[in-house]
Amino acid sequence: MILAAATTRPPADGLAFTAVVYGLVLTLWTLTSTARGTALSTTQHAAGAVLGLAGAGIGAAYLVSLAGGHRPPSTGTNVGYALAAILLLPLAWPRGAASMKPRMAAGSACVAALALTVVVLRLRVTW
Repeated sequence: MILAAATTRPPADGLAFTAVVYGLVLTLWTLTSTARGTALSTTQHAAGAVLGLAGAGIGAAYLVSLAGGHRPPSTGTNVGYALAAILLLPLAWPRGAASMKPRMAAGSACVAALALTVVVLRLRVTW
């Protein structure tokens, strides 16, 4: 019985691993823009959108699993992580901030990418 519970994989397991690796790469990429003081490129904005979509998909998959009856040890924590995975990047990613300095926009993108990476990792680990 315990072995069966230990081998249960969380939803979107492969996507979560991919999002963590992708998020770390995006964090380092935006960190270089921050260090150089350059504005975010269109490619970096597109990469942030892809990471945001992955986070939303992962969060939705976990919420569907919770709605389907799965109960992890800390359900409230996992609901919070799932909602954060859905909402974090759309709310935190700098978009169209003409008044924002390039270094500040790149720095906030770096923090947003790292935060989503940590949220997805914590959601995966606490499941």
